[in-house]
Amino acid sequence: MRTIAAIIVLWIATYSLPASAQTTRALFVGIDSYQFSTAKYDNATFKDLRGAVADTIRFKNLLREKYQLDLDRTPQGQCPAAGHPVSTTLLNACATRSAILQALNELIDRSGPKDTLLFYFAGHGSQYADQEYTQSSGYNGTILPTDARDPNAEAEGDILDKELRTIKERAVAKGIYFVSIFDSCNSGTATRDGSAGQSRNVPPLSGTPPARPLGPAPAGPGGGYWVHLAAAQDGEQAQEVGTVGKREGVFTTALIETMRAMPAGTFGDIIREVQAKLALSGQNPMAEGSKDGLKARFGAAAAQAITYDAEPSGTVASLTKAGALSGITVGSVFALYKSETDAVAPGSKELATATVTKVFDYSAELALNTAPTEPLTQRLVAVKKQHAFGDTRLDVANVMTVAAEKKAVDKALVFTKIANVGSNPQVQIAPVEGKPGQAQLLAPDGTPIGDLGAIEDADFVPRLTRKLEKILRVQMLLALRTEPDKAALALCVDDSDYPATSAACPPPEKRNLRVVAKQASTLVTVENLGDKPRYLYVLGIDPAYGVALIIPPPGAVDSKVERLKAHRVPNDPLVLTSPGVYRFVTLATDERIDASAFEQDGTKARSGTACKSVLEKLLCDANRGKRDPSSPKVGNWTATVDTVLVQ
Repeated sequence: MRTIAAIIVLWIATYSLPASAQTTRALFVGIDSYQFSTAKYDNATFKDLRGAVADTIRFKNLLREKYQLDLDRTPQGQCPAAGHPVSTTLLNACATRSAILQALNELIDRSGPKDTLLFYFAGHGSQYADQEYTQSSGYNGTILPTDARDPNAEAEGDILDKELRTIKERAVAKGIYFVSIFDSCNSGTATRDGSAGQSRNVPPLSGTPPARPLGPAPAGPGGGYWVHLAAAQDGEQAQEVGTVGKREGVFTTALIETMRAMPAGTFGDIIREVQAKLALSGQNPMAEGSKDGLKARFGAAAAQAITYDAEPSGTVASLTKAGALSGITVGSVFALYKSETDAVAPGSKELATATVTKVFDYSAELALNTAPTEPLTQRLVAVKKQHAFGDTRLDVANVMTVAAEKKAVDKALVFTKIANVGSNPQVQIAPVEGKPGQAQLLAPDGTPIGDLGAIEDADFVPRLTRKLEKILRVQMLLALRTEPDKAALALCVDDSDYPATSAACPPPEKRNLRVVAKQASTLVTVENLGDKPRYLYVLGIDPAYGVALIIPPPGAVDSKVERLKAHRVPNDPLVLTSPGVYRFVTLATDERIDASAFEQDGTKARSGTACKSVLEKLLCDANRGKRDPSSPKVGNWTATVDTVLVQ
């Protein structure tokens, strides 16, 4: 679950444990023998497997040996005895639907903030068609417990991805780091199929899957994250290979090799290495995660840095998926690292720094500022050190009432280099009642945005600059919008249960605004109304100028959405936590972009009234078909802006 307003562990012996290390708990599920496979029923639609249990034991042994986890030692052929403090292992007949779900929920109950919960599954996976919760493939994923597909049962017994989502949400709300690893087919969403290439795939569910309501948003302190590593993308088969008497899942084998070699790597680096190992296999592992989750190490908190893919070429480097449509500007400075692990590690030294010299729609060119400290690797990771705003400025009103304070604020605004004192302000700097010498940011209508602290503080100027930059970056994002009637996009943000088609989307309730309830599970659906397939991206902007990527989910490998098709991310419903106006920017492009580059935390939650502030008015104008004449339009892409009122 992602909020807009807002594993495995411990180190190998050669690394020291962090002082604040918490408990790592785990559920291991491996199924070779199914109760309703062809081995038991002639009319069954899938075979037993031979490598899933072995994979589970191998992966469990890796964690025990390399990460020094004190895991259960449940013998094969026996179901686990209750009471092991940190792990449960369910193999073959023990891995029933009820046992898996019960074990997950019990482990969550035992866990608290900053604990890690790992769910490893090796077995069969499948899909189901679901128009209300469609992936871009038109299907969603399932995993098969040992008692799934009972021909005499009313329900087919698969565990659906949306059921696992509710479990994941509950864990994250408690502040838990939830990590799932599936070596199964279609596991990009939830599931494994594999002969000397035997698939871990089962035919899709027949008919309509059982309705399993979303339920209320889980409550808790928050602070958790989720990461999902999958053997195969939606619609793909996960293979198990080997000789007589021994079989292995190719994904689990590559994962074990990678984690042995880089035990302190981020999830992002781990999955990229696994993808490289399996590049010629026809199987494409993938990863998804909540904001910053893929930048975390097993058992550690998520890193906050936004990273970009880069490639070197002599004295020049390129951002390969980030350009003007990702908010990159000429003059911005980046640090270059050889891996994401290095890029997010505190105190890690960069290979070099580079400045953006050219920006294109989908990429950017950088010139190296310094000689590399070592030869540049084929793949680089870039982190922005300084953002250049060029000639773009933010109109600010200084309404301080004490002459000396007003003069000091005017001087500070000059030092920010991004502010103009304007007659049509987009933000105000005002005194704080009862706190002489302190200032705050206000919207033009007087709504508080955030405190600036004492004007005489040495860090007043950098603090003011950071907060104004957040607002200015949102302005630049909103300025991407093109003519709504030419965008060929339809976005629906609603907290009711509606099918994933724009025709069924409820109409706006109030002054061209959609209205949703605070803390409600909110579905976001975007439809491609154009004449060809396009990549679709949705960014949400909260009342405090925080920006989060909604579609695709962070870390997902997005695919083009066919014309007249809708896309929704059912595994990660939105929860809007603060009352006020939220804005949603939808981009449709011919090439992939790094839309997560726009993400930023909000300054401070605030309430608001629709169309009162300048930013909100810009959005309302966009909804009425108006457009800022300065809005850029270069290349074959479109952008729209929609508004939601949370109350």
